[in-house]
Amino acid sequence: MCLNTNIIKLTVTFVNQCVCMNPVIKKLGIRFAIILSALFVLAVLVAAIFEEKIKKKIISELNKQVTTKLTVQDVSLSLIRHFPKASVTLFNTDVYDTKGEKLLEIGELSLSMGLWSVFSGKPEISAASIQGGFINISIDAKGKKNYDILISDSKNKSKNNNVFTI
Repeated sequence: MCLNTNIIKLTVTFVNQCVCMNPVIKKLGIRFAIILSALFVLAVLVAAIFEEKIKKKIISELNKQVTTKLTVQDVSLSLIRHFPKASVTLFNTDVYDTKGEKLLEIGELSLSMGLWSVFSGKPEISAASIQGGFINISIDAKGKKNYDILISDSKNKSKNNNVFTI
């Protein structure tokens, strides 16, 4: 883990620079460094503990939003990457169209959401970014669009009171 190593190096450097300082300032600096390191470790542990639960919830809620098949190869949860927001990154995500063909193929889909909304069970996405992939949009001779896959708000609210907002 590169981030853990960098935080520890930063902490050691900070403590080493405090050697020539006033003892009171040195103690405060050491306590601050320890608290900062502990918060970082806590964030990593919380992400590791809740990652599977949040992964299932995100995929389940995304599937409730579309009328077609959605597949996700892997999911990663980070409480640090977009701090103070939590971020969920979906890797190798495929969304299929109304004909069963691939509509979207996304290499990496990153969703940012408020930290408290993740743990409250009602995640509200505040930002999304896509890296890599392609989109296959088509309209047949009858005017039917292959990208018309989202469930309308009125249908979705009647099915589920626990609406996943994007």
